[in-house]
Amino acid sequence: MAIEVDKKLKSLGVSTIKYYYKNCPLVGNIFTACVLMSEDQKILARGVAICSVSESHNKDFSRKLTLKRAKRAFFSQQNNEEITGNSFLMDGEILKYFKVKNKETKKKLIENIQELDFPYYERSFDGVERLDVMIPYAYPLEMTKDYFKYKSEYQPQPTEEEKKMFKLV
Repeated sequence: MAIEVDKKLKSLGVSTIKYYYKNCPLVGNIFTACVLMSEDQKILARGVAICSVSESHNKDFSRKLTLKRAKRAFFSQQNNEEITGNSFLMDGEILKYFKVKNKETKKKLIENIQELDFPYYERSFDGVERLDVMIPYAYPLEMTKDYFKYKSEYQPQPTEEEKKMFKLV
């Protein structure tokens, strides 16, 4: 999604601001990214916000934060906030449960859970079947580190997904 570019950014070569999200069927939003793009479709700067599994995703807050980080990289012309991921500080898991509507839904959920290697339990309460999934707190951080090195990055190399999404060469 693109938004209006203010005059100052436009005068410095930013033609478009775009946002995108990385989601996981079981976890929800993993990260939000904002890219400042030039007229010739080069990524001038990127800002990233990593979502917590223990909080609800706030689209407006994430967009503001990622834009702020992208602007910081653009104006300072340097990378900031390396994603180091002290996941040992994020030890533990959060319980998330999913109602099972039918056998097909259950099969698909279990496939997703097993693919991510999350512990889960099958439960039934008052005739309602559900799957309780234990999601590691560090999962969004670890997954984001596979895509980016910094939360605020100047002239980054586009990821494979960005190349496809924005039709970059």
